Amino acid sequence: MTKLLLERSTAPMPLIPVAGQVVRNRMCALVGAIGGLVDPMPGARDPVLAGCLMMPYAGIIVAGTPCRRPLLFPEGEALHSRTGFELILVRHDADRGTTYDIRLQCLSGWLCRYEAWQMDGDLWLVPDAGATPAIRATPWGLEVGEAPPFASAAERALGRKQLGALPPLMRTNPIGGSEEANQEVYFSEARPPMARFADAPDRGRRLVHEPEAL
Repeated sequence: MTKLLLERSTAPMPLIPVAGQVVRNRMCALVGAIGGLVDPMPGARDPVLAGCLMMPYAGIIVAGTPCRRPLLFPEGEALHSRTGFELILVRHDADRGTTYDIRLQCLSGWLCRYEAWQMDGDLWLVPDAGATPAIRATPWGLEVGEAPPFASAAERALGRKQLGALPPLMRTNPIGGSEEANQEVYFSEARPPMARFADAPDRGRRLVHEPEAL
């Protein structure tokens, strides 16, 4: 029994506590808006990534939490350093809404309190009015731009995007498995295949599995 407890205490654990369903929905909505290849269960390969989403082509890790700043900045920094990926920490609160803290490879420190913005084309993550930089989020990575993608406060308000709850097909439980309604989306293998978000006219945006190399 003592040996078993010691083994459990030294087992790898998630660096960022696994978020609940509401926060998980916002994480999935974010990667869906960005588009591109998504691994919905990277914790199957590395337990410290449990509860995160990974976009390998974009070089992005998405984590989520209901905690307020500055909680989880040290853990996020450790995750960023361990993976070498850009990190987007989704912070969601029922009263305050959803904001994004970003840790980039090309900049030191955190970019905090960003909002999602989108009109035509790519999704942008933008800071408070008058602050810089703005970040364009694409399937191939995060691009830093000094100028925001809008010219006025009215355009900012028009394109402000609260990425909220998702259709049932995209709802996943906090440990990265699948609910009964998601059987066609998520597999139960120990090493799940990658997946990408695609447009489905009849059911909205959905996850589609990429075939694994033989």
